[in-house]
Amino acid sequence: MRKALKVLGILLAIVVLLLGGAAGYIYTQQDTIIAGGVAKINEQLKAPVSVGSIELDLLGGFPRVRIALNDVRIEDPLRKNEFLLEAQYVGLGMNVFSVIQGEYVVEELSVSEGRLHLFDNGKEANWDLFNSTEGDASTSVGLDRVALQNLALTYLAPADGIDYTCYANSAILSGIIDEAITLSGRADLIENELRLDRELWVREAALAGAFEFKSEGDNWEISSSKINVNGGALSGALNQDGGELALETGDLLPVMESLPLLEFEDISIEKFNSSLRWKGTYDQWALYLQPAGSAFSYKGISISDCSASVDILWDDVPSINIENIALKTTTGELRGSASLDGKKPLLSANVEGGSNLSELFAFVEVETLINPMGFWSGTELTIAQRFNNWDEFEPIGETVFEGDLQLKEVSFGISESNINFENLEAELTVKGNDIRVDRCFVQSGPNNAVATGAVLDALNGRPQVALRLESPTIDADPLLFWEFEDGEDQDDDFGFDFEVDLFIDNLNLGKFDGKGLRGTIYNRGTKLLGREMRIDGCGGTFRGNWALAEESTGSRFWSSASCTTIEMDQLLKSFDSFDIEDLDESNLKGTVNATAELTFHFDREWDVISKRTSIDAEAEVRNGTLQNYAPLQELSAFVDRDELSRIDFPYLKGPFQIRGDTLIIPETRVDNSAINLWVNGWQNLETDDIEYSIRIGLKDLALRGKNSNRDLGTWVAEAETENQPYMRLLVGCNLDDPCISLDRQQIRTSLKSTIKQEKEDLKTLFKRDEEEERQNDRNKGSFELLWPESDSLQVHLGR
Repeated sequence: MRKALKVLGILLAIVVLLLGGAAGYIYTQQDTIIAGGVAKINEQLKAPVSVGSIELDLLGGFPRVRIALNDVRIEDPLRKNEFLLEAQYVGLGMNVFSVIQGEYVVEELSVSEGRLHLFDNGKEANWDLFNSTEGDASTSVGLDRVALQNLALTYLAPADGIDYTCYANSAILSGIIDEAITLSGRADLIENELRLDRELWVREAALAGAFEFKSEGDNWEISSSKINVNGGALSGALNQDGGELALETGDLLPVMESLPLLEFEDISIEKFNSSLRWKGTYDQWALYLQPAGSAFSYKGISISDCSASVDILWDDVPSINIENIALKTTTGELRGSASLDGKKPLLSANVEGGSNLSELFAFVEVETLINPMGFWSGTELTIAQRFNNWDEFEPIGETVFEGDLQLKEVSFGISESNINFENLEAELTVKGNDIRVDRCFVQSGPNNAVATGAVLDALNGRPQVALRLESPTIDADPLLFWEFEDGEDQDDDFGFDFEVDLFIDNLNLGKFDGKGLRGTIYNRGTKLLGREMRIDGCGGTFRGNWALAEESTGSRFWSSASCTTIEMDQLLKSFDSFDIEDLDESNLKGTVNATAELTFHFDREWDVISKRTSIDAEAEVRNGTLQNYAPLQELSAFVDRDELSRIDFPYLKGPFQIRGDTLIIPETRVDNSAINLWVNGWQNLETDDIEYSIRIGLKDLALRGKNSNRDLGTWVAEAETENQPYMRLLVGCNLDDPCISLDRQQIRTSLKSTIKQEKEDLKTLFKRDEEEERQNDRNKGSFELLWPESDSLQVHLGR
């Protein structure tokens, strides 16, 4: 044992002596070695090298001896005013024994603190710096180790469309760098960025791990069984044509953040648990993803759990296929599949599920609704949209949507109005471009209704809405307070056309209670119209058509209406006597049939412009009664006391007009229980100013005198004809305080043609008989036309 240790000690001493001797030799000959090594390198370099200082490093590359070059710059042989290398330190490691023998073969290259710019123009590369000399083995450069530290790297190959940059914290390569490169090593690279054909593929990536690199001529390959990429485990190989890469299942979000091709507009990814596999060439490739348990947000919608199978094929005609989609949102979930393919890409999706409406409207922008709330659900939903190409991705045509939708507990407001709906529930079927409304329940305030029908061209073109609206009861009073904000452009219409058939069992409007409201409401552009409208109420039926249209100063309402068997007392009670003073349901009764054409104008505040009102009407009244009508009592001076406190008119028919604020009555016969008369004139409905001309037959007036209970014999029959003498009363001033006068001109004209034939009758009529004759003959009597002194009327003959 002691002998063996002695031999080992002797051998160790010999090695130390040899190394020491070699070191001593190298140290004493360092100037010669540096000069010889630099001379050999410069002899073989194609590009000049600029060096700040040169030192001999005996220990930095042990067991090799290094020539340390400080502040090194190597010009780019292919690009003017560019550098291949700029470094603070370059170490050239050479074999000790070869150096002693005078052979300067660089076996190791160490570069730190600088920039290395590799360039390949497709014909030659700027790193091919050494001149080849046949048969001179002492001048060969066979690198078997390269060490890089704190070095910025770039690789630019315009002919191949490659632009790569990174920063090497450290990299150790071993192998041979010659005409054929074979390297293996470990690297820690950050700030990796790769552009292929000017398109950014990789950015801000960090790579750390072992790899192998081979290159010969135009062919190269880099491979790794496991390399850390932004925290993910990557394996695979890349070459000049393409390759295959795989990432193990994990949170790939850090990796995806370095892959711009996997970015999608409006999508913010919070977690992306998935595996990833890429395979193909740089022009034609496939990407496979298997996300599970991922989370992201889209336009503010939070997706707490996402799973799917994604296949992306990038070929001459790319395609994307997504199967087994399962998304969970804050309020619901979606399931289905989707695909995108074709030269003009066609997006096709089949989904089902549901969520809160707020999430749905994040996908579909609806400006006409305010604060939509509620829930939606859908089954067998299909969505299709074509785009112009894969680069611009502009939509072609309209989105095609089909399927069954249900809406529940929905509430919303209408923009630019005070209209709100507290509840809406609907069952809809979308097919092609149309929406079938199987059932839609809607509630606003005290009112509710059920609609059925269809919306044609709902998704493409101008929607055509055709609905049947049914309701047990509608209270119209709240509807009168609905308001819309008028826009500056009065030509804007609804954006759709509609036609709604009404089936309302009961309609309440103030004190009016109507039943069986029927008819159709529709539009023509901005104009609203009602067709074949009818409602029962006030003992009869109202019918008519109407139209409401916008004008430059406001709106215009027109109607052609009629009513049959309407009870006037009920009508006055239902509509507060239409604000007619001294007239209500207690003093006017009868049954009315009427037809009318009405036009009203409104300003922008929906106040009636009364001066533009126009009404033409024809009315008839049967079994009419007017009692205790105060203005009529002023005429009682002409007839018996209390004669006008109740007037019965079995039948009254005639036209009337309203122009502006004025009621116009043409010559109309009024047969009644007090005194038959003819009337024409006008009345201002705003100020109650009046001017009526009342035609009264003198014989009728005589029959209604103080002695009207007397038997006048055959004269009565004559008095009932229209040819009898008459007088006219002018009723003017104001309805509250009328002025009554005799129309002298009208009386003169009337009497002139009949005075002769009536002269004898008048003499007999006004002759005062003796009292004995009056007692014996009841057909004989006298007539007096008295004006009570206490009457407030001023009665005078018109001039």
